[in-house]
Parts: sequence; C-alpha cells; structure tokens
Amino acid sequence: MNSDHLAANDAHSLSRAAHTLRASAATFGALRLAQRCRELELASKDHLRPEARACLASVEAEYVRARTAIEKRR
Repeated sequence: MNSDHLAANDAHSLSRAAHTLRASAATFGALRLAQRCRELELASKDHLRPEARACLASVEAEYVRARTAIEKRR
C-alpha cells in the first residue's frame, strides 16, 4: 500500500490493502494502526475521497510506530 494507488486513482486496490493491513494490525495488537487503516479503507471504499491522502500518511506514520514497538518486544 503506497501513494501509487492514489496516483493511479485505484480506490479498490487501496481499500483492499488497507483492509488486509487492518486485520493484520489487529492480530498483532496494533490497534491504533488498525483504526487508521479502517479510516483509509472508508476513505477509499468506492472512490478516492479527498481525505484519502491524509489517511494514507497517517497509516504510514502509525505503521512505523507500530513496527518499532513490535520489534522491541522480540
């Protein structure tokens, strides 16, 4: 999932990627990441709404935070 989906105006692929990452994040207990993914999923469900770009940036930032936290638990 990246800005290529936004550039290609590919709402379906972006929504599916957000949905998949949301499920994985929830499994690992990264609930803030799961919530950000849900917001992105909704912002790109049928078409790319204007807030999709901000939601993607939020997902990317939260992903970094969650990944760091998970790696520290190893």
